[in-house]
Amino acid sequence: KTVQEISYVDGTYTHDMSNCLMYATTPNVDMEDGVVNLSYHPLSTVLWFDVTAFKDNTLQDAQQTNFMITGIELEYTGTEGAIAGAFNYDVTNGKFIDFEEPYNKISVRLYDKSGTQELSHTVKAGEPLNFPIFLAPSDLDLNNLKITIHTDNGTFTKALSGTSNFKPGKIHKITLPKHTKTSEGWDVSKWMT
Repeated sequence: KTVQEISYVDGTYTHDMSNCLMYATTPNVDMEDGVVNLSYHPLSTVLWFDVTAFKDNTLQDAQQTNFMITGIELEYTGTEGAIAGAFNYDVTNGKFIDFEEPYNKISVRLYDKSGTQELSHTVKAGEPLNFPIFLAPSDLDLNNLKITIHTDNGTFTKALSGTSNFKPGKIHKITLPKHTKTSEGWDVSKWMT
C-alpha cells in the first residue's frame, strides 16, 4: 500500500500487518482432501527503522531533546522499479516480474485505536521508536531510497546508503541518525546501516 498505518492501542503501537504480503505454498496437496494445512512464505521486503532522540547525559530528563513525529515517508529515487503498487510475481520460482501500477512513495501514518484520528508520537531522548515499512518484493538498491521524518521541529530527510540490496521476504534493520533539535538536519557522522 502507498499509505501504511500504525495504530496506538492501549499504550502499544500496532502495525497493520495486511501490508506484509505472504503467499501460501504446500507441495503435493491432494485436491480430494477437505482441509489443507498451508505453509506461508513472506513476500514483502521489510525495512525496519529505529529512530531515536539524542540523549545528553549531562541534562535532566525535563531538559532532554524530545520531538514529535507527525508523519513518515519513504521514497524510491531510482529510474527502474518501484516500492509499491500492483505487480506480478511468480510464486513457483520466487521471481518478481514487473509492476502494472508502480508507485515510488510510501507514507506511514499513526492513528488512534479507532483508526480515524491521526496522531503524532513523542520520541523521548534515548528511547527509540521502531516501525516497519513494507515494500513490494522487488530487489532494490539501498542507495535509491530516502526516508523523510516530519516532526514538530521541521522535516528531516536522509538518503540511505550502503552496499547491499534489499531482498524480498527479508527484514532489513536500519538505524537512523539520532535526532537533535539544535541541528537543521541529521548528523552524517552518526549514520549507521
